Amino acid sequence: MKLTGKTAVVTGGTKGIGAELCRLFSQAVANTVCLARSCGEGEKNGIFYIPCDVCDAAAVENAFRAIGEKFGRVDFLINNAGMGISGSVENTSERDFDSISDVNFKGTYNCIRFGLPLLRQSKGRLVNVSGGAGAIAIPYQAFYSATKAAVLSLSDALRNEVRPFGVKVLAVLPGDVKTCFTESRRKNTDEGVYAAYAENSVKVMEKDEQQGMSAAYAAKKIFACAVKRNMPHVKVIGVKYKFLYFAAGILPRRLKDWLLFKIYGGES
Repeated sequence: MKLTGKTAVVTGGTKGIGAELCRLFSQAVANTVCLARSCGEGEKNGIFYIPCDVCDAAAVENAFRAIGEKFGRVDFLINNAGMGISGSVENTSERDFDSISDVNFKGTYNCIRFGLPLLRQSKGRLVNVSGGAGAIAIPYQAFYSATKAAVLSLSDALRNEVRPFGVKVLAVLPGDVKTCFTESRRKNTDEGVYAAYAENSVKVMEKDEQQGMSAAYAAKKIFACAVKRNMPHVKVIGVKYKFLYFAAGILPRRLKDWLLFKIYGGES
């Protein structure tokens, strides 16, 4: 598709996949906007930065109002902002539950809600970054999996709501990616009877992440899908999660649960 004169908005665009997406879009479209909680306002290297906490509906509304006034359009909205926590369901605090729900799901909803009027005007494209865990419920990552599954379901439902207006929706499910996300993940500190299992499970997952694809590679795949003439509805990135995504769709529930337990159940 032609990218001349278009505007892209990326949330969580100061590091990892988001930063790489901002770089790619800034090289291809007229205007690239980064919304992030920890950024200074202004333009740098062809990217316009707007401080914005996606959990704050008023802040998101103001940000999209400013984007509309400055650029007059949004052609791509990439909902990339996210966070992770790890630990057993029983020992996850209400604070952590609220935090991950607000960032991963409510933040995506806020940006969709206030970004869609501009996307409708341009018949634009919405890309929601879910995750491999959104299709595969990983033990000791229950709330990360649940919020990313919510993003996947939201994308599937929304796709048919906005179809009459020419807006396209893509849900992206990246597998293991080597970024600072691993270090920034919140971990339960008091797991009680789950302690050994949780520790072993998280070690497996973090080892996979550190051996995973680069943020640049994941971003390149997302960008290619976003600008593709026939944009797909769902894109799984990474060989391992492509296999698990496929297996989850065909394996009996009991066998799928056994497979996930063997990988992430935490038995040494």
